[in-house]
Amino acid sequence: KAFQARAKRTGIVARPLQERPTLLRKDMVYWDAFFILNRGRQAGMGVNPLMVSEILALVNAGGIAFIPDKPKYLRLMQLMDSTFLEYQAEKAPKTPK
Repeated sequence: KAFQARAKRTGIVARPLQERPTLLRKDMVYWDAFFILNRGRQAGMGVNPLMVSEILALVNAGGIAFIPDKPKYLRLMQLMDSTFLEYQAEKAPKTPK
């Protein structure tokens, strides 16, 4: 809803809203994992990318024992994070040059 409110207010439609996927019930585990990781994200002067060690720690804590699934899970979390970081960059105030 935040994306929709922003689009209505500014006329700028964020890429996640333009490319909004349909989230299936079976994929909720990935969204839940990203939400957990995002809440523990380190931030300083801005929003930092998720650390690979944090993603892998969650994978191991979550019991994903089948090793071929771990790289897929890691890559998916990184893709979700990349989209999130792009959105954060879009909404950051622009400083004049």
